[in-house]
Amino acid sequence: MKVLFDSNIYVSRILHGGLPAQVLKVATQAGLTLYVSETILEEVRDVLGRHGIRASLVGALVREIGRSARTVKIHRQKFWEVSLTKEDNYILEAAVAANADYLVRGVSEPGRGRADATQDCGRTDGGIPFRHHALQAA
Repeated sequence: MKVLFDSNIYVSRILHGGLPAQVLKVATQAGLTLYVSETILEEVRDVLGRHGIRASLVGALVREIGRSARTVKIHRQKFWEVSLTKEDNYILEAAVAANADYLVRGVSEPGRGRADATQDCGRTDGGIPFRHHALQAA
């Protein structure tokens, strides 16, 4: 099974542990095939840097993610202008590039912190629909 985690899952795992850390551990132990894009890795670098984590440690953490997941190349697709937020189109594009069965995101709701939601996301490229999961961080 192919799974793509967005940058919020990796960042939350590193900064807070909790549910994102558990989900990534289970996914790895279950032998799921994890995918990531360079854009997701760059966002992880950026966010961890803004949280004051040393550049050398950020680099090591990003390399660890890169070793545990296959990196997909995103081909810009205009049909993904239907994203949850326009800034997140690259996440959907990465899921399509990976032909992911699951897309797992950590999302925030204004004033409520992390939100817990699951929804079906249809593929408009003719591929098999994938499930989208948003995790509530512990």
